[in-house]
Amino acid sequence: MPTASRSVITPHEQLRRQAGYTGTGLARAIGFEHAYVSRVEGRQIRPSARYRRAVAGVLGVAEQLLFPEVPA
Repeated sequence: MPTASRSVITPHEQLRRQAGYTGTGLARAIGFEHAYVSRVEGRQIRPSARYRRAVAGVLGVAEQLLFPEVPA
């Protein structure tokens, strides 16, 4: 039986890819586990404030652009 795949890419994932990072590469750059990055991108968990700041810093964009669904 085929599994359902995500058809909607989050802004976080789109900007990560545009910056040339893999999920693993971003995880290394920000000091988080790849599983955490994957769960955030899959919308399974809400990103912590520390995670949001780290990703925004590495990608050079505002947190709100990366995570519009998370209140500032």
